[in-house]
Amino acid sequence: MANALSKRWVEPEPLAPKTTLLQHKWPLFIGSRDTSTTLPAGNYEWPFNFILPGNTAETVEDIPEARITYALKATITRPKLLRDVRTRKRLRVFRIPSPDTLEMMQSLPIERTWQNKIDYFINLSTGVVMIGGSVMLEMRLSPLLKSLSLERFSVTLTEFREFHLQNGALFRQRDHRAERTISTWDFQVSREHNWQDMPEGTDQQVWMITKKLDIPNRLCDCSQDIDVHGIRVHHKVRVVIPLRNADGHISELAVGLPLVITINTSIPSDEQGSASNHLAFRPLVEANRTCPPGYGEHILDQPFDELQGMMVSSSSESFEMDSDDMEGVSRVPTYRTALRAPLTFYRQPGNIQLPAYDAVARSNRQDQAD
Repeated sequence: MANALSKRWVEPEPLAPKTTLLQHKWPLFIGSRDTSTTLPAGNYEWPFNFILPGNTAETVEDIPEARITYALKATITRPKLLRDVRTRKRLRVFRIPSPDTLEMMQSLPIERTWQNKIDYFINLSTGVVMIGGSVMLEMRLSPLLKSLSLERFSVTLTEFREFHLQNGALFRQRDHRAERTISTWDFQVSREHNWQDMPEGTDQQVWMITKKLDIPNRLCDCSQDIDVHGIRVHHKVRVVIPLRNADGHISELAVGLPLVITINTSIPSDEQGSASNHLAFRPLVEANRTCPPGYGEHILDQPFDELQGMMVSSSSESFEMDSDDMEGVSRVPTYRTALRAPLTFYRQPGNIQLPAYDAVARSNRQDQAD
């Protein structure tokens, strides 16, 4: 098992360092380096395990400047001049915030007055969203000047990347910053749908706007938020609202909202890191509360049919009672009536009958005497 960290970007001096952060080699599963073993035709399995350290760096992929990758490599060494057989399996390691941490990472609304022209309230429904999920944008715009008009606005999701490298050979630090636009949305605003009175019942009117922002579901389109080994990635939602004044010129109100993007490990992904769409909108906190079983523990689980059979008896073994008998059972007798009443036995199919109380008592006395 090998883990590699590499950083690369364009500078006057070439820069493409590569560092091994984690490496583990298992002993030979069969044979030795000095002798060879001939295996008959068939399928062979050699289980292995390795406990990742708690400070293991998470996987970073699909950004041009740096990456952190993991891979499992297996080799079959062949004798003489025969070529060795090698295979490689990619492995991803992701860190997921705990549910308690996610609940504290709520979005902070922005509510201000801009240039004595408009009061605005802008908020995201959540401060944390997973790749392939969605977030709701809520806006309340109250113009202080009646001459202001609003026809449309745009929203941009931007990814910011920062890199820091300590060059041991030159004894100096190198920093690099980059950004890319993940998604852009353009929305239209109309008085028929968005212009309404204030909920408090005042004479003031506002634009009430709620829009859904879908996050891409592929790692190559959007990376998760990270801060590890000099690699930092974070995201921001930028809202630009053009306001038309009475004289016709446009004033732009720009607001930035931070958004944490993370990965949900319960969503399967393909080799390109694309999340499955049918699970993409599962709530992140709920998904993290459900932990999968450890490797190998699932084989101890009993099938659902077996568990159901243990709790509920088969309907074919149910027994029937006459209506008269059922009527007698349904009546609760007094203590004296119960003592005078004769014993009545109810049989199940197969002539299986419960023993009488005196027979059980005699059997217990005999066991104690023995």
